[in-house]
Amino acid sequence: MIKLPVKIFILPVFLLLLHACNHKQKTLPEETCSEEIIPEPSFLYNICIDSLCIREGAIQKNQTLSQILNNFGVNNGETNAIIQKSKNIIDVRKINAGKMYTAILSNDSLQLHYLVYKENDIDYVVFNLKYTLVY
Repeated sequence: MIKLPVKIFILPVFLLLLHACNHKQKTLPEETCSEEIIPEPSFLYNICIDSLCIREGAIQKNQTLSQILNNFGVNNGETNAIIQKSKNIIDVRKINAGKMYTAILSNDSLQLHYLVYKENDIDYVVFNLKYTLVY
């Protein structure tokens, strides 16, 4: 027979072990790593147009490059500068009625940044008004 002090000692140890065996381990929720999906940038005529406004049109009969640029708020000084830069690339006097152009403007102020003249389905000329370049 077990003596009383030993019984008092064994009983709490037994209860402690019983409790430890029945106790389920708490699981923490799995950390989810959600990768932010960054959309691919959109390009038109090798120009990133993600934050730009696109307007397309056709050149009207007797319409000049100066008139088109003026319709988009480009002043005469900027127009003359861009025409001078384009001399080795395109003769702006030979821009034909019915040909398409694309105006690429800022979204906020609708300031013209690029005007693209489509000579045909393959060839086009970019008038970059931000940096007064033609290519």
